[in-house]
Amino acid sequence: MRLASRFVAGAALSALTLLPATASAQELVVAIFGGSFADNTQECAVKPFEAQTGASVQFVLGSSVQNAAKLRAAGDRSGIDVSYMDLQIVNQAKSENLIETIDFAQLSHVADLYDSAKDRRGWR
Repeated sequence: MRLASRFVAGAALSALTLLPATASAQELVVAIFGGSFADNTQECAVKPFEAQTGASVQFVLGSSVQNAAKLRAAGDRSGIDVSYMDLQIVNQAKSENLIETIDFAQLSHVADLYDSAKDRRGWR
């Protein structure tokens, strides 16, 4: 089963390292900015996440606008589990119902996230 929630950059990086180690092997598709941002995310978050969970992470490169457009065009069939987007684009995506809320009770270390990575309405 795919992870259905779509995160913003602040929570996504943290959440990758906070998901329970008992997660079953699966593929996580992340829409992410390219270049050194993707390289650093791969090194600092993806490699430890894959080692801990057995899941694989696949990147779909794009800007915030491109990532939102992919979600808009494909709807529930986007195949994207996590999407990095700038805050202004996230606000627009929220208003279009392109992203889902997260059940923080499903994250074992949500208390370790920075407050700025949490939206008071549960979006991320």
